[in-house]
Amino acid sequence: MKRAPTPEEHHQISTSFKRVKISTSPGELRLDRDIDLLLHSSKWMPCSQENHPPSSSGRIVELHSNNGSTLIRDAVDPLRIKLTLVQSRERWTFVLQLPRMYPHVPPVVTRVSREILPELSTSGGCDGLSAVMVASSVMQRGEPPVPDVVLVRCAPPCFENNRMELCSHEEEEGLWEIDSETSVYREWSPVSSLGELIEFLISIPEKRRQWWSVEANRRSHLQWMRSCSMVTPVMQNLSDAQPPSLMPSRQYSNQIMRSPQRCHKEQQQQYPSSPCDMEAESLEAIEGSPFIANRFDVGYERGSVMHHWGVR
Repeated sequence: MKRAPTPEEHHQISTSFKRVKISTSPGELRLDRDIDLLLHSSKWMPCSQENHPPSSSGRIVELHSNNGSTLIRDAVDPLRIKLTLVQSRERWTFVLQLPRMYPHVPPVVTRVSREILPELSTSGGCDGLSAVMVASSVMQRGEPPVPDVVLVRCAPPCFENNRMELCSHEEEEGLWEIDSETSVYREWSPVSSLGELIEFLISIPEKRRQWWSVEANRRSHLQWMRSCSMVTPVMQNLSDAQPPSLMPSRQYSNQIMRSPQRCHKEQQQQYPSSPCDMEAESLEAIEGSPFIANRFDVGYERGSVMHHWGVR
């Protein structure tokens, strides 16, 4: 007759059948390699174990750089990283979420924040300034706005002449000019590393201050913000004054803030083109394409156009 197992044996059996993580995603393996590359460089070093002990998997959780930046890896989600840097009385924080197929899929910057550090009070010097000098210094101290989003894009294989057209994305159309110039990383590729993206993020505050220091850029940005603030009350007044049948549609009001390319694309989706128009658009696309029509060179005459019946 079999004896009943003891509680100790029950515990051993349940422990042996406990589900454990036996595999790691490719993104985690590549991230471990990128962090090792950061540690082998002379810019980053791991923090002391007394302040921040390593995770249960043995990974290094926190790193410090010689310029005061801090890189913290989430102990629960190893694909989540927080980068903190301090530059000229500003503390910037970037939260990155790396996909499981990293680096073939680019990382995503989920949050960007900036905190102004308190300035130490100094006596003397400011009392003798004139009103003009004070106004000029206040204008120069005006900090650029914080980017709403930081985009990481793959670099497409395109020609130099058509780079701006092929590299345009719908998400970039709604960005400010300062965001498009300083907060979009367009050089990501499957061979890129975390260190390259970190260097780009660290350079964002300085690049935005340089862009903001140009008076023409600053004035154009402020003028665009004023125009946006004036459009909203006008559309609200029109919606309150007119009956529902005469109210402007939301699509028409949003077209004021959209680019012509995006408006044209939405109109094409709402009102499909006729077969004749589609044929004309296909011919225009072939003529404007950077590739030749017969790029495989199967013996046809170069420059010949396919007839709409499929016969040359």
